[in-house]
Amino acid sequence: MISEKDVVNFYTIEDICDILHIGKTSAYKLVNTGRLPAIKVNRLWLISEDDLDKYIASFTRYKTQ
Repeated sequence: MISEKDVVNFYTIEDICDILHIGKTSAYKLVNTGRLPAIKVNRLWLISEDDLDKYIASFTRYKTQ
């Protein structure tokens, strides 16, 4: 049985641009340099919700427990 915690949500490059308020070039640069982990499916880059959360948290000054 698959639980809700086993489901992984993914974002596209366009989603990342909207969420982070950056351009496509910057988003692709984050992915290509490995700063934002992603997988490529055919021509589509997918970024997991967990990886995006970790990336955003790396810029948080005071992290919550």
